[in-house]
Amino acid sequence: GYQLAAIKRYLHHQQPSHRLIIGPWDHGGKRRISPYALGPAQFDHAAELLKFFDVHLKGVTTGHPHDPPIRYYTMGEEQWKTSTSWPPESTPTPMYFQQEGGLSMNAPPAQDQPDRYQVDLTTGTGKHSRWNTLVGISLNDPYPDRKERDQDLLVYTSEPLLEALEVTGHPIATVYLSATTQDTNLFVYLEDVTPEGDVHYVTEGELRAIHRRWQPSDTIFTSTGPLPVHTFRRADVAPLIPGEVAPLLVELLPTSYQFNKGHRIRIALAGADKDHFQHLDGPAPIWDVWHTPDRPSHIELPVIR
Repeated sequence: GYQLAAIKRYLHHQQPSHRLIIGPWDHGGKRRISPYALGPAQFDHAAELLKFFDVHLKGVTTGHPHDPPIRYYTMGEEQWKTSTSWPPESTPTPMYFQQEGGLSMNAPPAQDQPDRYQVDLTTGTGKHSRWNTLVGISLNDPYPDRKERDQDLLVYTSEPLLEALEVTGHPIATVYLSATTQDTNLFVYLEDVTPEGDVHYVTEGELRAIHRRWQPSDTIFTSTGPLPVHTFRRADVAPLIPGEVAPLLVELLPTSYQFNKGHRIRIALAGADKDHFQHLDGPAPIWDVWHTPDRPSHIELPVIR
């Protein structure tokens, strides 16, 4: 099934007998999509179904009722883990956009100037994406060309990590942005840059700017409180004022991924994904993306210590 929907369904209808399994699979669970362990899924889905039916049809109580309710797989580390809650307890860790395309845990200096970006409506994620698995296309080689595609995006990249860093949960990006139009699409990609320069897709989030108003979730709670969710109500539509800065909060799809020592964390911003999302009417906007103390664009990562 669809990962985020499965998580929300579990959290909406929690019962002692309910279980949540989050694996490194494409849609349908047929193939592994971890960049370090591609290939057919090794997980025995049928055995999990039999456990479920043993409990609920036969009354067999060995095994399944005593298992931890949540199992998830951390890509990069290639390990299964358990938790009593989702998301697991984590340390919210902001990484701030910096001048010259930097990404750092240090807040940006006051003298930073915004980065200007002409939205390129020809950018996309190609056919080897998570979206195409929804129509039955297997991901034998998911997102194989992120390095080349990033050349047309606005990217912010950290220094090499001094130690491995696990991100498990719901990353949240806050982008302080002004545009030349009253609306824009914003795509935020979280990526892993290897010491050899290869770029691996981790997860993504997207938002149409007029739907930027949000409210606290009543089901998903992180270490800092309820997860913010956008209302998407007609009454909450808020056009941008051209040239005026607005904070755009983007929830990325949940993940569990270990960025290994020596790797870099990257955020890539796009204004289009021509392969999967419809363009807005009108000309392509020009953005100014801000990273100053009062407009600190950043990604908040749920880091497992």
